[in-house]
Amino acid sequence: MQTRYTLIQFTTAKLLGLKNLIIEGANLTVINSVKDIWSIPWESKFIIEDIKLDLLDFDNIVFHHIFREANTVANFMANCRPSMPS
Repeated sequence: MQTRYTLIQFTTAKLLGLKNLIIEGANLTVINSVKDIWSIPWESKFIIEDIKLDLLDFDNIVFHHIFREANTVANFMANCRPSMPS
């Protein structure tokens, strides 16, 4: 889920014409995979590759790992699920 959200962030930034980004996320696997520090998990391979292609459209990108417990608003949003009628 975090991987798809990161892709959405890049797509939105491109649509807004932004060239400099600071991306904050709680998923260290996504961050380090995009930065080529860790190998890409097989289940996220295609999305990570799309994100890496999107990197080329920006002048400056900074990634910050934020511990989930320290980011209560993002943690709350990540755990929200729309309720579906029975």
